[in-house]
Order: sequence, then structure tokens, then C-alpha cells
Amino acid sequence: MKSKQKTILEKAVIVFGTSSSLGQEDVRRMKFDLCICDEGGQAPDTGLVMALRDNTRTLAIIGDPRQLPPYQLNPDLKSGFGGRTHRLDKSALEDYFELDRATCLNSQYRCHPDIMEPLNKVFYGGTVSTGKPFNRAEEELFEKNSLYNKIKAKWVSEKLFRISCHLKGLDRPDRLWSLMVISPYQGQVNDLRKFLCANKDRWSDQLNVTVCNADSCQGGECDVAIISLVRHNSQGNVGFLTSPKRVLTMLSRAKEYIMIATHVKTFSSELMWNHLFGTMRQNNALEVEDDRKFA
Repeated sequence: MKSKQKTILEKAVIVFGTSSSLGQEDVRRMKFDLCICDEGGQAPDTGLVMALRDNTRTLAIIGDPRQLPPYQLNPDLKSGFGGRTHRLDKSALEDYFELDRATCLNSQYRCHPDIMEPLNKVFYGGTVSTGKPFNRAEEELFEKNSLYNKIKAKWVSEKLFRISCHLKGLDRPDRLWSLMVISPYQGQVNDLRKFLCANKDRWSDQLNVTVCNADSCQGGECDVAIISLVRHNSQGNVGFLTSPKRVLTMLSRAKEYIMIATHVKTFSSELMWNHLFGTMRQNNALEVEDDRKFA
């Protein structure tokens, strides 16, 4: 088996792999003239080193430095030997932008223009345009140190059913739409998975539903996204949802339509969210619905 794998690798012209797999012994012998790193905003320097070779002439890093940085499974790894600190939470892509050695592509083709406009104003300073043609038809609880909100979970379930009913009436009822349910809190993700799994017969014929947290959704895309933000309090405390990178990552997954399950008053006290909601209102894209009926 190893001999066959070795033969395949020796004849390969293009190799796809994760940065860590390209550092394996059999692959380390291969030479790459060109190395392309996708989702480079999440690639630490150590990951890029694994992919590079002595003869590599060109390194192309593709990504968005405004979205989530490299993921740290163990924060203690920052402290290296001899008291030295290793930089694990910043990507080389950010360095290239800071050194003005990067090219910014300012056309996007994923999101519907109405979805992109508030994101463009709040996170990109109005520099991004939508490429053409665009032609497409509560109470906070804790579970293992993570928040979840049962009312929001019921609201999401009802929205999935309504979307499914709407799709049945379209010209292409046989098409399976992709839908991502995203929450920044793993407790809510776990609760949503259990609740939605028990009710999936209501929409499984029309929707392919994925439930994930904010960190794992980066790089993914879908027709419709439902964001469950969980937080609902009188203090206006939105926790770590003041992070522009995390918020932008969640809100830029959908191609057609996005819905946000949140308490507008709680989040409006935070400047970034208030700006987002204000832009949505200007575009008549903000509908406020009372979710207490799902209690």
C-alpha cells in the first residue's frame, strides 16, 4: 500500500492537503514550485512553514484578515521554551496587509446585495461591491460554561418549517436548499441539534440543515443562514459578540437570505450592532418579531 501511495505521489502534479498533512514524511520529499493557501486568515505561520519547500518560488495566501484568526485549541501553547512567546493568534496574511504587500479583491459573489450592504458599511468601509451578474431566484441559561436559549431554539425550528413550506410552492420544489444554523455559543449549538433533530421530518424534504458554531462556519456557504445570538438581558451585555471578526464571519455565510434570532434592544446598546441594525432598517431589511409566543 505504501509503495502504491509513493508511486502516486511521485507522479502527482497538483497536491491538495491540509498544512499539517503536507508536513508528513512521505510528502515532505515532494517539491512545490507554487503553494496556494486557502483560508489564509486562519493559517498560523507554523502551518505555512509545513507546506513550503526549498524550491517554492511563489506563495499565494487567500483569505480575509477581517474574519476569524488562527484557532487556538490550547492558549498555553503561546508560551514557548525558555520563556519565549510564539505568535499563534495572528496569521501571515495580516502581516502582508500591514506591510502593504497584499492585493484586496473588492468584488464578492456569495451574498445577496441586501445581505452584503450592511456588512460592507460596517466592516469594509463601503469598499466591496457585489459582482455581476447576480441572478438567483428570553432567558439566558448555562450548560457547561456556555449559553443557550430554549425560546430561540423553538423560534429557529418554526422558521425552518416556514421556509420549507415556502419552498414547496416554488417552481423547483425538488431542489434541496442548503441552510446553516449558526450560534456563537456551543451550548446553544448542542441544544439546537437535539431540538432540530427531533423535528427534522417537518422540513427534511426541502432543506439540508447544518448546525455549527461561529468558529467552525468560516469558509462555508449556504443558501439561507439563521443566526441564533442567544443573549437577552437588560444590561446590554453582548459578551464576546463585540468581536468584528466573529460577527462578520457569521453574517457572511448566506447567498440568498439571512435571519437573526436576537433581542434587538440588548444588542442595540453596542455600537457595531446598532450600526448594523440601523443599516438594515434603512434597507427595509429588519423585521422585528415577538418570540415570546414560543415560550
